[in-house]
Amino acid sequence: MPKVLHLDMDSFFATVEQQSRPSLRGRSVGIAPVDSPGGTIVAASIEAKKFGVKTGTKVAEARELIPDIVILPPTPNKYRVVHRRFRSIMQEYRGICKPRSVDEIALWLEPSEWDRASEIGVDIKQRIRDEVGEWLSSSVGIGPNWLLAKTACSIRKPDGLLEITEGNRRDILAELDLTDLCGIAGRMAARMNLAGIRTPLDLHDMKPWELKHRLGIIGYYWHLRLNGYAIDTEDWATKTLGHSSVLPRPTASPEDLKPLLHKLCHRIARRLRQDSWLAQGLVISGSMADWGDRWVHSVKLNPTQRRDELFQTAWGLLKSRPPAAPLRKLAVTTYNLRPANPKQPSLLETDRRTHSALIGTDAVNDRWGEFTVIPAAMMGTEEVAGDAIAFGQDLRLQRETLDS
Repeated sequence: MPKVLHLDMDSFFATVEQQSRPSLRGRSVGIAPVDSPGGTIVAASIEAKKFGVKTGTKVAEARELIPDIVILPPTPNKYRVVHRRFRSIMQEYRGICKPRSVDEIALWLEPSEWDRASEIGVDIKQRIRDEVGEWLSSSVGIGPNWLLAKTACSIRKPDGLLEITEGNRRDILAELDLTDLCGIAGRMAARMNLAGIRTPLDLHDMKPWELKHRLGIIGYYWHLRLNGYAIDTEDWATKTLGHSSVLPRPTASPEDLKPLLHKLCHRIARRLRQDSWLAQGLVISGSMADWGDRWVHSVKLNPTQRRDELFQTAWGLLKSRPPAAPLRKLAVTTYNLRPANPKQPSLLETDRRTHSALIGTDAVNDRWGEFTVIPAAMMGTEEVAGDAIAFGQDLRLQRETLDS
């Protein structure tokens, strides 16, 4: 039977900080973009999790639970370096290696390695400690498809290893809730409950035709996944590219949000040019501080990778449709991306000059550091929206894997 190995680094951001700063080892650590009472913990160390601090916990609440907790800002470049190191270890094994996020990698093992999947998992975990950092622990799940491998990985965290086989699959699923499965959140679970499906074992055991009758084709697909079939294809196409930032203080004022909007659009445009994409749509969104709701607006774009065009569009949306309540987080996302064709330059002289100037400033910033050369409109935004790294798929790391 096929074997997929899924590795998840334990409390990754926090343990990387502990690895690089030995004085933090054994202490409760929280990673938060903004160290203020209203700031949000984006990662917590294993020690902090034991006291109830987790992703989404407010900094004020974390300090109530653990008065001496150490709150640190994220250092994305450090996490990417560690990712590359443990990814290089996994790429030495026979199979197809695909990062799922900065702290997760899946390895589709070749048939010759299926019988020793658990042995490979143990070996990878130990090599990460020996070759990357002795304080870095990881959890490994093994299964006949990626979903079951990821499910197995989550059960024995931290520092665990579990293989789901045909022999133990039903027993393991019997101990889980629907929301323990990757891809089933509260709304989907509620829909399944209304259809009389209350546990993963129901999805596993119920007749496929009955599931299809109750849930439609999605029920049939879940039945196949939980019975070990590899039905999900890997789609590595870039669909969106965006950036977001938590605000130091919640605000609904467009003028207060304007500097951050400049910075986010600048960073998106840089990445569009680096990866040779043109954006054909833009979404501006935010999380409302008090209402727990989202503010979202989108618009189509003429294909672009220019900061000024992205900013003018986003600024127009923000001014014409301002949020009804203060935002604690602002995001700009471009979508409907298409490859840029450098062999088809614009016929307009001004466009050619502008493009040459952008490429030149990109080269300067690449060499001397981000924001060495910036538009005049961005003066004074140096401390706004620093580098960030997503928990989801990192396009930079994806591209590196495909090119290696």
